Amino acid sequence: MKLSDLLVDPAKLGSFSPPRHAKTLNHRLWPRHENPSDIEVIHGFLGHGGGADPHFHAVSDQMVYMLSGELKIFGIEDSVVMHPGQFIFIPKGLEHRVEVVSHAGANIIVMYMPRLSEADILPAKNLQAAEF
Repeated sequence: MKLSDLLVDPAKLGSFSPPRHAKTLNHRLWPRHENPSDIEVIHGFLGHGGGADPHFHAVSDQMVYMLSGELKIFGIEDSVVMHPGQFIFIPKGLEHRVEVVSHAGANIIVMYMPRLSEADILPAKNLQAAEF
């Protein structure tokens, strides 16, 4: 197996915007279509004023690593502002919403276990858009 066959260049990948997200552009880094996997890795860019509506995942745990910019993540009990180099684990079932804080937007690496399906981006039942 050659390493050059395994290298992923996000600039050469198709992009997508997930449901319940605004001003978000994602590139799926792993798995590639020919490789089944129990984990999904995404590079995401969220533009200023973008983010995610209140939602939760019933099946997948979510992990976010901040590359650049700042995000504010709201939950039922509190909120956090993420800065470059920080990591957060959002377990399945935890309602959350996301707002971009920085004017230049935010670059993140997002991981889901197991791989996220669009049917697993469910509207929040208790968290509202203006909770905080």
